Amino acid sequence: MKVKYSAGTSLIEVLITISILAFGVLGIASMQISAVANTHLAHQHSQAALLAQSIAESLRANQIAVTAGLYQHAVGSQASPPGSDCSKSSCMPHELAAWDLAKWNSALANSSEEMSQDRPGKNSLGLAGAKLSIACQEACGHNAIQLITIYWDARRNGATGTACNPSSLSDLICFRLAYSS
Repeated sequence: MKVKYSAGTSLIEVLITISILAFGVLGIASMQISAVANTHLAHQHSQAALLAQSIAESLRANQIAVTAGLYQHAVGSQASPPGSDCSKSSCMPHELAAWDLAKWNSALANSSEEMSQDRPGKNSLGLAGAKLSIACQEACGHNAIQLITIYWDARRNGATGTACNPSSLSDLICFRLAYSS
């Protein structure tokens, strides 16, 4: 008896091929979504690093105020309004420190407001829920190490914790820069 061979493919073979192809396409789509999310987080870290570097440069330029501890700023606290606009006139070291803190808090607040409306502006930092702290690791003074920390809600889940634990959903994401005068 002769066995008859078919020359084409069966419906089962076509279904198996399509399902393998579908799983492959879903895997690629999942990797693409992950890549976009990680790129956005990297951009946020870059923005935080640029702001922290800007703060460190301002600290370096105003050593008298740094030594006096005038740049110390607790996370979430509001900077007192500066007495004068130091971008248009020369200021004393304590006035410059107040102006710098107000400027940084304003930039972070504007960034947070724009991010809550899902409309980041052209000059926005893109850091939702952004906060700033500057603290001496020991006593403030000459050659004291200042720890500049930028906090933000990268996950946009309403996190408020400041422990900087990246695996905790209740903690804000942090970027820290240690600066020595």
